[in-house]
Amino acid sequence: MAAKHKRSKRWFIVSLVVLLGASFSAFVLTEPFASAQPKTTFLYARPAQALALSWPSYGEAAIGASGDGVLATHGSDTPLPTASVAKVLTALAILKQAPLTLNSSGPIITLTQADIDSYNKYLAENGSVVKVVVGEQISEYQALEAMLMPSANNMAETLARWAFGSIADYNTYANNYALQLGMTNTIITDPSGFLGSTVSTPHDLVVLGEAALDNPIIAQIVAKTSATIPVQGTIANVNVLLGHEGIVGIKTGNNDQDQGCFLFASRQTIGSQPVTVVGVIMNGPNLGTAMWDALPLISSTAASFHDLNIVNTGTSIATYTTAWGDQGSIVPQNNLSILAWNSVAITTSLSLNKLTAPLSAGSNVGTLTVSNTTSNASYRVPLILRNAIKEPSLFWKFTHSL
Repeated sequence: MAAKHKRSKRWFIVSLVVLLGASFSAFVLTEPFASAQPKTTFLYARPAQALALSWPSYGEAAIGASGDGVLATHGSDTPLPTASVAKVLTALAILKQAPLTLNSSGPIITLTQADIDSYNKYLAENGSVVKVVVGEQISEYQALEAMLMPSANNMAETLARWAFGSIADYNTYANNYALQLGMTNTIITDPSGFLGSTVSTPHDLVVLGEAALDNPIIAQIVAKTSATIPVQGTIANVNVLLGHEGIVGIKTGNNDQDQGCFLFASRQTIGSQPVTVVGVIMNGPNLGTAMWDALPLISSTAASFHDLNIVNTGTSIATYTTAWGDQGSIVPQNNLSILAWNSVAITTSLSLNKLTAPLSAGSNVGTLTVSNTTSNASYRVPLILRNAIKEPSLFWKFTHSL
């Protein structure tokens, strides 16, 4: 019995050793091995640069760019009468209420005596109008053309009544909508901007201009030099600067309270990058002066952007060395260039994944993020392995797993 017991005990010990050995081998063969933390070899930073913008010597102004928001303001940025620039908000509100697609004229509006009354009212007050008659049928698109191109005050009221039921209901909607757009210092008291009580700031009007250009219908209309509508016939765009200094719109304005208000957009190419500059000049001595003073402001704004080449494919962003001696680089998947505004500082940051063997060359292992410190706009490029990370040898695994 004693011998049998000893054999059983030896068998148990042998079995346990075999089992532990097998378990250890399985663990060694399947355990993921993390590499050493990568060492950063690339970071980019550019401090803010000085601006030299050609601001007008009067009134208030602001400049921005599509996608970047408002970049700079000039003057006190206090609310001033918008004049007919308010019609841009009217157009956006109408298109929210009754959306159109490109190449669609939209529903037909049949004019009534109320529309004739609007015409006669503005005609008597020397406001901008287009001719209308009772029973006239005009499409929504044509009505928007009449409002935005020759700046017809009467058509602004026609559209507001048609879309919202009354001028009062339009005003309520427009004020709420302005807040939604981020126009926190804007007050709307009429759809045409003829009243001096309709006010805004340069900051808010640049926000409005950027929102309007994002609407393809408005962008298309404000870039037209002429169009044809019922009754009036041919209408011309009062923005005579279309095509100058890349100007593609958007709205002029002048009334007794603000004799020179010009909201403009200009398409520029900076290096290899396109940018749409959006700006406004308010409270000019007259409309012509405000419009022509927009040209040097556009030119100096374009000169204050730079096309920065941040990193190229193949540039080493970080290097790594594994515990078992493999070495390699982490590189961007593609080139990254950004359009930078001078007064904005540029910084970069890395987000790297834990590197676990094995990983093939080209594996995505993180992100390089470029940010500007003013608007927090960011640009990202994926990071990949230039070299594969191979598994360690069996010998290394066994000798480094204890």
